[in-house]
Amino acid sequence: MKKKASIPSKIKYNRLAEIMAERKITQEALAEDSGVTQREISLYKTGKREPSLPTLFKIAKALKVDPCALLNR
Repeated sequence: MKKKASIPSKIKYNRLAEIMAERKITQEALAEDSGVTQREISLYKTGKREPSLPTLFKIAKALKVDPCALLNR
């Protein structure tokens, strides 16, 4: 079984909630636009789970932001 690529643990994914609030986008709307489940988005927003790289790109595309904008530097 192939292992999914994931974001290195040294990079924290916690800008999602901030960007969603700025753009007034709900989890439901983002889930629909990105093809990622609402539950997964909730887990990413709270930092309980890290997205795979393909998922990160789907979310960034739906939000119309560069994927790097979702990562803390």
